[in-house]
Amino acid sequence: MTTPLATFTTALENARTRAEAFDALGAYVAAEIGVKLFTVSTMKLDEKIARRAWTNMPEAYPVSGDKAVERDAFYEEVIEQGRCFIRNTIEEIALVFGDHALIKSLGCGSVLNIPVRIKGQFTGTLNLLDADHYFDQATVERCVALLHVPGIACFLLPE
Repeated sequence: MTTPLATFTTALENARTRAEAFDALGAYVAAEIGVKLFTVSTMKLDEKIARRAWTNMPEAYPVSGDKAVERDAFYEEVIEQGRCFIRNTIEEIALVFGDHALIKSLGCGSVLNIPVRIKGQFTGTLNLLDADHYFDQATVERCVALLHVPGIACFLLPE
């Protein structure tokens, strides 16, 4: 029997681009965690630019172009402090994310953003969204344990 991690590893070994690696990571997240919405964001802090690079809901939440990175609670927690960003109600999400109405319309009310660093530099985030109060401490620890190293591996491939 093949495990989700073994399937991911094989796909990652054969990936030639970051997009192919993100496809493999998306399948791994679906198999191991099963959140409603999973996206990957890349960030170029020297240019203050963020981009949604991968999504499991391309119709509702497509890969997008550049958007400005702003200094807010997300920036402080994730980029400056290197901590996961966890919000468990749509009201908390609305304080930081302008697309909170879309998030709510997808049945999501909580978010976990896992920071990814390469060579000591912040590179992007793995973004998991699900129902209100989904990300309790045990779930956050499990998600980080399952996704942190695979996420770093995906970011190492060329765009």
